[in-house]
Amino acid sequence: MKKIIATLLLAVMILSTACASAPELLPFIDEKPTGTGLAGQTLKVHLNFGTYKDDSPYRDALIEHVENIATKLNGNIELRYDREDSTEREIDVPFEIAAGTYQYDVYVAGADTNIVKSKIFLPITEFYDYIDYRDSEKYGTLEYLEGIMYDGVLYGVSPQQWPGIDAVELFTNVYNRDLFKENNLTDLHEYYEQGIWTWDTFENEYLAKVQIDANSEIPYYAFQTDQPDYFQSVFYANDCSFVERLDDGTVVPSIGNAAFVEAITWGQHIIREYGDITLFDSDTYANEEYVRGEIFCGWLPSNQVITGNIAYEANFDSGVMPLPCGPNATYGEWSQIIQGCFGCFIPVTTSDMEGSAMIISELCEPLPGYEDPAIFYDMTFENQTDLEIFMKLSENCRYDYARVGDNKLGRSIAESFGKTLTKPDRSVTADIETYRRMMTTLAEDWIIPNYNMVHGEE
Repeated sequence: MKKIIATLLLAVMILSTACASAPELLPFIDEKPTGTGLAGQTLKVHLNFGTYKDDSPYRDALIEHVENIATKLNGNIELRYDREDSTEREIDVPFEIAAGTYQYDVYVAGADTNIVKSKIFLPITEFYDYIDYRDSEKYGTLEYLEGIMYDGVLYGVSPQQWPGIDAVELFTNVYNRDLFKENNLTDLHEYYEQGIWTWDTFENEYLAKVQIDANSEIPYYAFQTDQPDYFQSVFYANDCSFVERLDDGTVVPSIGNAAFVEAITWGQHIIREYGDITLFDSDTYANEEYVRGEIFCGWLPSNQVITGNIAYEANFDSGVMPLPCGPNATYGEWSQIIQGCFGCFIPVTTSDMEGSAMIISELCEPLPGYEDPAIFYDMTFENQTDLEIFMKLSENCRYDYARVGDNKLGRSIAESFGKTLTKPDRSVTADIETYRRMMTTLAEDWIIPNYNMVHGEE
């Protein structure tokens, strides 16, 4: 027990010293880069990256990319590459960093605000001479990077120029074009091209017209989603927010405004009205039913379409669409949600902060052979409309805060709206009032500081 307590105290001392005194730890930030690179040093990089399958060309390009960086920076990089679904997983890296153990100089993995809150990574903003974190084409928009931001401090950047990385945990509308043809349904692209891809079109021109044979041996569904992700998607598709800026410049929680109520009310209506043809409580990340060809349309993570099992295992023509636009949103901006962020981080225990920053800057460059993003997407999509849509989806994506506050703000609240589906006399406003105090506190603690960092303080 004493050993455990001593270890925890050491971790606390390291974190409090490293993070509270970040400016003193970074004396080089007032100087221009020397241009000497790593000067023969060996730095360690951990890629915990499950998006590229082991037998994919993207994974091979990523390994080659790291080797090229070592040569360019005149040093050596000791690389560990872990698949997130690997059976040979290494010890928990964030825990080791928190315990004060040096393992890696750069840590690349999926993360969220709950992880960066622990301050086991150095603020990436301190390395601006090397990492221009406002370069959204290279590192992601600040709205996207809110997934690895806490209390107005950004702790990492995301390699947006890697093939498909901009789609990680981005929810979109995926549909089985073959099933649409077989059932004489209008291809969803036509609604996109006509400029009418809205909630009304989704319901009245699609869901209301789907005919599912109840006697079929295959359990077909018109719509696949899951409880928490669905309500979060509806919420943001109506351009809702948990906070707003007042005329005097103050940012305050905006819980339960008209757009909020409108979104949840419509979301509940769809599931109540079309529940018999909806696979509502499913694993949208596994999306096995969609891959088997049993789903006409699903709100699913879009990375599955390009580097996941839909890309590799589905033997039918799969199309993509934005989530349908709600009446409060600006048509064509497609305010999609992301549920996390893939980031490059500098651990507080790094052996060389400057070298780590150099490596991250180079890591976020395009992979060999995929310098032009269109090369990757052209290989993925044969349909030019799919290509056009997908290239736009991440432009206005927003972090949905689903995991903040021990998952309370996003998933727990969304689940509460789902649970009331069986209670038709229960009003949305009553549910909002039940959770208003908790939502307000979480918005104040988690969202407002980041909002000011992203949009600027007035």
